[in-house]
Amino acid sequence: MNPWRGPDRKPAGSGLSPGGRAPRRRRRGAGRAGRNGRAARVVHDRVEDPAAAGWELVTGSGFPEAIGAFWMRRGEGAAEGKPVYGVLTDPRHNNGRGVVHGGILASIMDHALGKTVRAAVAPLRCATIQLDLQYLAPVHPGEFVEARGEVVRKTRSVVFVRGHLTAGGREVLSASGLWKVLESSRGNGGGEGGVA
Repeated sequence: MNPWRGPDRKPAGSGLSPGGRAPRRRRRGAGRAGRNGRAARVVHDRVEDPAAAGWELVTGSGFPEAIGAFWMRRGEGAAEGKPVYGVLTDPRHNNGRGVVHGGILASIMDHALGKTVRAAVAPLRCATIQLDLQYLAPVHPGEFVEARGEVVRKTRSVVFVRGHLTAGGREVLSASGLWKVLESSRGNGGGEGGVA
């Protein structure tokens, strides 16, 4: 007997789920119900056209390009002059629950913090050596995610950084990390996450 197939295994063709319960059926096109039984509400941020909202397209190459268009603008208020990065999410970023996959959010944060560190150590290269993330809220496809980062401490060989992602005015991810400053520079303009 296969140890991974216990007595609860559904009989072939019975239409029963493990444990003998009838499978739950969903109508096509029916939305997922929230905890209160009503259809879950999808909230979208107001940024539908980043260029029209004053964001500049950031050109890049490699993996960050696979995420989609990466935008940048200078911060306002307390963060005046500091760059803020953004990505307009879409359904291709979804996980199986219909919200933006945590790996996409991690990649956005890694890229933004890498750009923050790169600006602090230019012309030297840098590489992510540690990135700690706390997921605070889901992001729905169509929301514009903004990434902010700041250098907390800088030594000759390591840069300590922290940042957060927001969507629709709410904080969705908090992060802190360490970037290694590499000794030589390379003329490719890299430095955002990973090794550059």
